[in-house]
Amino acid sequence: QTDFGRIFYNQPKEIAEPRTTEELARILKHYHKIGKKVTIRNTGHSVNGQTLTEGTQVNIQNIKHIYFKEETREVKIGAGNTWDDVLQGIHFPKYCLPVFPNNPGQQIKVSGTASVGGLGPYNSKYGGLWHHIKSLTLVTMTGEIIECSPKKHADFFKFALGGFGRIGVISELTMEVVPSKKDILVMGLLYHNSKEYLKDLGRMAHDSKIDAVIPQVQLTGTKTLQKIGIHPESLVIIMDVDQNSNISELVDYIKNKYHDDFIIFAKEKNSSNAELDITSHFVTMPKRDFVYFYPKYYKENQLEFYHPWATFILDRKYYPLFIKEGEEIIYKYGMQKYLMKESVLHNLINADIFISYVLKNISKNNKEFFPLSLDLSQEKDYALAPNINPTVPLEKIKEGIAMIKELTNLAYDMNGKQYLFGLHNLSHDQIEKHFGKNIIKKWQRIKDELDPNHLLNIGVIEHLDT
Repeated sequence: QTDFGRIFYNQPKEIAEPRTTEELARILKHYHKIGKKVTIRNTGHSVNGQTLTEGTQVNIQNIKHIYFKEETREVKIGAGNTWDDVLQGIHFPKYCLPVFPNNPGQQIKVSGTASVGGLGPYNSKYGGLWHHIKSLTLVTMTGEIIECSPKKHADFFKFALGGFGRIGVISELTMEVVPSKKDILVMGLLYHNSKEYLKDLGRMAHDSKIDAVIPQVQLTGTKTLQKIGIHPESLVIIMDVDQNSNISELVDYIKNKYHDDFIIFAKEKNSSNAELDITSHFVTMPKRDFVYFYPKYYKENQLEFYHPWATFILDRKYYPLFIKEGEEIIYKYGMQKYLMKESVLHNLINADIFISYVLKNISKNNKEFFPLSLDLSQEKDYALAPNINPTVPLEKIKEGIAMIKELTNLAYDMNGKQYLFGLHNLSHDQIEKHFGKNIIKKWQRIKDELDPNHLLNIGVIEHLDT
């Protein structure tokens, strides 16, 4: 077996495949009784080998069911249901989930995303996925089935979300559903002044009319836009619209409130004379195309390539410096030509870039605090999450791994974090920085309570199970 990164491989000696929460509970209780360690696997979409084992694996992908309550705008989801299953179950695009990831065909599982974190383009409006889980069913290693919510077993609830299955397995969860619209309006704003770029970014994160804002930064060494003298920072703005929306008014609103120099789209030309076709334009398109959009690799045979991917979470004051120094690290290892091409929404800049999510902190008080989430601080209104997505051949995998390690050290030196679905090998000090000593102590106490023999998902996070 391998996972999405194709960097780590292993073969389990035995695999259990429960089809219900009750069957999962019986299986875990059996392994607890005989003292056998267990690794949980669902889609295996992570990059760091967390779902791989040479021992016993419990695959939860067959625990499937969807119950949508339109009157309360809630959907109950089994661990094995994909995002695509859920979107169909809630009648998308009439309704949508507040936060959704970008992944191939939306085929990864919702419970897996919740167990790891929950980032996506609509984080700038709705915050993290963890804010929109209403309740969950947690199955412990001792075979207990515990219903958890912010009011019932609140600590278990909060330490399960983003907790990589260390205290128990999320077999079912109930999520908030929000009304949606059929189409989106997309605008790309280019900036040549970093201060104005960051100022507008902050304003957009608090603008109720904007459903998503996605920062992009062009690498200076990329020739595509340098040929026309542009080294841009850009903001992609997305607004849900329908046939009753006044598109002209929305475009004018953005132009008047924000950067009105020019609104620009750049797309590839099928011509040897020019690489880009630049138009001062905006685009409306089906929201489905955006939700199901996934960047192209532009590689002939994907089985020959490996994905040392990483996403970092940074305070906005460190973001420009991280991008600058991160770019130098990318060129140091010669990875610039292996970065994923972000041909975003068919009409935007198609080049080697840092593309980021804006992670808005929507917590209003300490009662909503999620200790294992990717919020940098309850005092910050938003953080920035740049992605680095190299897709490399075997002969370059060592350089790719070394680059990610150096970028990781840079992020933690800037008081940032890494989204741990990606490639990582954190030091003990970095783990303490990531979670905080008090959170780790409490997490370990819950682990001792629900998994007293420490048999469940051992080693998924470095230095916590030694």
